[in-house]
Amino acid sequence: TIDFRFTPAIAVDTLRERDKLKIIVKDSSGQTEGIFENVQEKKDEALVELLMTIFVLVVWFLGVTAFAGPVMTLVIIPIE
Repeated sequence: TIDFRFTPAIAVDTLRERDKLKIIVKDSSGQTEGIFENVQEKKDEALVELLMTIFVLVVWFLGVTAFAGPVMTLVIIPIE
């Protein structure tokens, strides 16, 4: 067997579970396990979700304001 040991830049034990990406490869001769740091990808994912939430709020606000004018003109004013 070949041993590919190395010294990681970050101590894997200090990472939270959500910041780890664990990949296991199994074949007929055994199993290989790799643990990768996933911190930057999680930060990018959180930023994209925040921007999507802001985008949805802006679109919702524009839709409400665009709908309120015709409703006032066509429904509320004739009832009064």
